[in-house]
Amino acid sequence: MPISTLFSNLQSFSNFSDGLESYLKRNVKKEDFLKNDIIYEQDSFPRKIYFVAKGFVTGSTFHEDRQHLCWFKKEGDFFWDSHSLQDFSQAAKQTAVATEDSLLLSISYQALLQMFEVFPESNYIWRKLLEQKIVDDYKRTELLFVLHTTTRYQKFMETYPDDYQRLRGGQIASYLQMDAATLSRIKSKVDF
Repeated sequence: MPISTLFSNLQSFSNFSDGLESYLKRNVKKEDFLKNDIIYEQDSFPRKIYFVAKGFVTGSTFHEDRQHLCWFKKEGDFFWDSHSLQDFSQAAKQTAVATEDSLLLSISYQALLQMFEVFPESNYIWRKLLEQKIVDDYKRTELLFVLHTTTRYQKFMETYPDDYQRLRGGQIASYLQMDAATLSRIKSKVDF
């Protein structure tokens, strides 16, 4: 059952009350997406936080007529648009797409904020989720600081050994800030 997967994931940070569990059961919604379905678009107002119960999701931004892969999430991961969560008047800065058939669990920002007020223990869990997001963002930033493209690709493969199979070559190139031809040359030289 997907909600039990969510509870196990959240309880890895901290136990929570029966009241919080009941609140989540009432407010978490199950959403199914087929491969290539758009979950939310850049410049929209998603107003939800998502948990990937099954599948794979990517987040991209379109800038100067090019698509740039910003993040990818798999089973057990959370994602949300940070800009629209931090400031409700802001639109999403990325487009989230299910790159595989995916089952997501979501909670609205409004229900999340109410949960923080009613169930203080949820603030600790939220802090742990934010810490994980910071670590994920730092991993990507660290990859981009590696100037040599071959080393950048090797570090990507070491950091995300299970995820690279779920991404297309063009997505990996975008994530690593290189063009597809460069990535192809690197892959032909590097033996994994």
